[in-house]
Amino acid sequence: MLNNTNKYQYLISAPGLFAKIITCAGVIASKSGHNELASVLLRTDDGYPERLLGDPDYLIHQVVFYLKQHAEIIGSRICQDWSGKECNSLEYTLSPEERDVISYVYQQNNSELKDYSKEKDFLGDEMVASFSLAEAVRVIALYHTRLKNKVDLSLLDAVNFAIAVLPNNLNSDLDVFNFCIKQIQNAIGQPNGDNAGMFFSNDVFFRKWEIQNQEERRAALIEYCVYELDFCK
Repeated sequence: MLNNTNKYQYLISAPGLFAKIITCAGVIASKSGHNELASVLLRTDDGYPERLLGDPDYLIHQVVFYLKQHAEIIGSRICQDWSGKECNSLEYTLSPEERDVISYVYQQNNSELKDYSKEKDFLGDEMVASFSLAEAVRVIALYHTRLKNKVDLSLLDAVNFAIAVLPNNLNSDLDVFNFCIKQIQNAIGQPNGDNAGMFFSNDVFFRKWEIQNQEERRAALIEYCVYELDFCK
């Protein structure tokens, strides 16, 4: 059960969820005739599909690119409801909690949650399903991008991940914000969020973020990192 679990944390760490997402992407690729990609995504031998986590570039440039392209093509059709076999559909493969997480993460990026509904995720629509899977794979791939082949996020990894994933309109209540800040805290070795609560209690950081300049955003995050590091001395 999700309960109060951060949805981004759930997406990254829920056992078996990545495999299900890749399987659904493989079914879409196979059904649309992209057999070469499908043959990779539907592999279950030699550590696949989890082995793909070690190649985030492939996930972003092949899987995410294809899913977005497919969504744009099928979105131009009059009827784009899921037309695969029921046993391969998202409704059958994913639990209600997993579908909710994937829908939430997609709508955070797509509509800043304006179109998010816990009651209706629209994943029966193949266009929405493709876009939703693409965003889920993108976030997972970005999270698994590491400097110098480290297992855990370095501080720079965590900052880069935040810049890539955080939306333009940001506030401290968002799951994606709290997840990204938690990754920075983990990289620093900060076990609690008290300092973050103080740092983000005013809107200075959020006003800087609204500038929508990557280097300004990096500077704002580094300012927070320095604030945390000062308390760790």
